[in-house]
Amino acid sequence: IPLASYSDSLDIIGLDFGFKALNAGVITRFSTILSKFISREQGNHISRKDELLFIRNNFDNKAYFWTYLMNILRYSPLHFIIGFIKKSNLETPIFSRDLEPNLISDDNLHVSAVIATLDRYKTLTEELEELSHLDLPLKEIIIVDQTPKNRRSLTFLDNFKQLPIRYIETDRIGQCSARNLGVSKATSKFVWFLDDDMKEIPSNYLREHLKTIYNLDADISCGVPDEIGTNLIDRRVPKIMLSDGFPTNDVLVKRTLLDAVNGFDEKMDQLQSEDQELGLRLIKMGALSVKNNQLRLLHLRAVKGGLRNHNVRKITFASSRISLFQRRFLHYSEIYLSLKHFTKKQVKNSLYLSIRGTFIIRGSIGKKIFKMFIGLLLLPHSIFITLKNLRLAKAIFKRDTLA
Repeated sequence: IPLASYSDSLDIIGLDFGFKALNAGVITRFSTILSKFISREQGNHISRKDELLFIRNNFDNKAYFWTYLMNILRYSPLHFIIGFIKKSNLETPIFSRDLEPNLISDDNLHVSAVIATLDRYKTLTEELEELSHLDLPLKEIIIVDQTPKNRRSLTFLDNFKQLPIRYIETDRIGQCSARNLGVSKATSKFVWFLDDDMKEIPSNYLREHLKTIYNLDADISCGVPDEIGTNLIDRRVPKIMLSDGFPTNDVLVKRTLLDAVNGFDEKMDQLQSEDQELGLRLIKMGALSVKNNQLRLLHLRAVKGGLRNHNVRKITFASSRISLFQRRFLHYSEIYLSLKHFTKKQVKNSLYLSIRGTFIIRGSIGKKIFKMFIGLLLLPHSIFITLKNLRLAKAIFKRDTLA
């Protein structure tokens, strides 16, 4: 990994190297030995000019202009111009890593799949058919069915008598409580969370998840699904790196960790980003979470069932970037997540970025100008929606704090 050439500051060179290393796929670990030599009050000695240079050389133009705009009183116009010109063109190589297949030859290794389902028997049936062809069989497939009684049907199970399915019915609707119920019934060392609308599952897929965990001595292996309606992920160069998420449409995790953090936050039932919230708690307790871009399933994002039944995720980040009239706001559950895990300044910045997103579209200059005009026209409404969601999030956070 090449060292930063745009600054002579050791602080900025170290920061730049660490950032590039993480993006290249270098797996870092927390060290109690090193932490003894670091003071939280110590801070850093990075100048404002070098801060701008770091943003310029590691992020895109939009991020650079946005950083200057949000800190216009801190940075001089001269620093902004110098930073814009002083752009390094060094490419960061991908850190290659070979995974040994024989590390998972333990005959006693067991995995429980947990699938929460709601009004999606068709896609679930197709998914179970693919799971039946795994070359490393699951110990159990725990299906937690939240479909209302008047629409509930068990006939799909008739085709899978050969699978170790444990079918659980619940009248409580919510993905967090359903998954927690599934985990409470699991008997394996690992839990594999899947959504009920996953497709294109390779026969060696579970083996690849386990290979990733055992080679890196990791606690969590996150898949990187392609999703219908979004751009496909570039997988030409294999890359394993730290994960900051916990995608419950495809994630393998040690069961003991879920018990240690008491599972999903059930106040986020029928809301969104509940998986990311759990992932943050797991990382904060020291779990090593990695993602492998070769672990690929297809997420159908079925238009019926799941969170779509709760009027959530109707507009996605991807759809808002191709539509002139769609605006993707932070849901109040996402703001609640931020209130739980981040500083007030970070929460405020995330709200600003959400509003900024209402002005952005991919495409021609004409489309971008038109989107900008629509964004300005609807700005008062965008601010109103954002503040409304912030109030709702604070109400949940207050209940969480009092509890």
